[in-house]
Amino acid sequence: MAQSGTIKAMILDAAAEARASALASRFPEVRFHPCASYDDVSPILAEHRPEAVLTFKIPGKPYPRTSLLEAPSVKWIHVGGAGVDHFLPWDPGRIRITNSSGIHGDIMAQYVLCAVLMVNQRFPTYSRQQHDRRWQKHLSTSIAGQTLTVIGFGHVGSAIGELAKRAGMRVIGVRNRPEPSEAAHEVVGTDRLRWAVGQADHVVVILPLSEATRGSIDASVIAAIKPRAHLINVSRGGIVDETALLVALRSGALGALTMDVFATEPLPKDSAFWTEENVVLTPHSSSDIEGWQSRVVDLFARNLENWLADRPLINLVDPARGY
Repeated sequence: MAQSGTIKAMILDAAAEARASALASRFPEVRFHPCASYDDVSPILAEHRPEAVLTFKIPGKPYPRTSLLEAPSVKWIHVGGAGVDHFLPWDPGRIRITNSSGIHGDIMAQYVLCAVLMVNQRFPTYSRQQHDRRWQKHLSTSIAGQTLTVIGFGHVGSAIGELAKRAGMRVIGVRNRPEPSEAAHEVVGTDRLRWAVGQADHVVVILPLSEATRGSIDASVIAAIKPRAHLINVSRGGIVDETALLVALRSGALGALTMDVFATEPLPKDSAFWTEENVVLTPHSSSDIEGWQSRVVDLFARNLENWLADRPLINLVDPARGY
């Protein structure tokens, strides 16, 4: 809840000046303080004592987690992405954190469907043949009737399921608290995870990174996946056992991989993933859509309206669950 008197908010972003200017025109009662460098975070916090913070990551230096969480004036932080692992843990009794989960749902759903279509249309094979200047046909398969299991059936997982259903796929969602959804034919709990991946022609991992999810897609889960299935990882590095993935791929247990995230990023040049067949790699870009920053600012603005009016915040994160 906002305090009485002049409300102050800090905008942490490389384009902080532009963000602050746009928000100031919408909220004349709020004084926005732009911060375009991690080096300036502590001085701005100390001088202006903002109660709210909108934060984007700025490449190049370690994220100023401690400065933000320990600033006595800060009561609410809105994160410019879905992941909040760079803030864990925090005291929810002292500070509230909201994220931008859901704003990338459409583009990530399209990414997943693209990956599914590419494998079925044999595009990875044709790409290698093009590199080798080899002309050879292969039979493609239809995705209609194939099963897609989505591990992490939240905002983005539901968007993936909805698009896959419209394409004629059978969708199984997996989440901690299962409940029926129009975006899936069936939603099951994590206690049925191995059953769910055993049904799938394509498995999508879209989990947040937390202590509970770190390493959760381990060798035993990978072994339970339907033989020759395709795994798509658009979650966070550290959730899927990458060594077990390579073993399963090389043995033929897995048919294909689409990997957008890795435990170490950028992916080291000597990583085996670069040269494995039936692997498509992207540089943690599945959620990158033109104008995504504006979507974040719009969501922050809606939340700022709620915060000023003492209404519930959108996308309030529970640090015990990590989402």
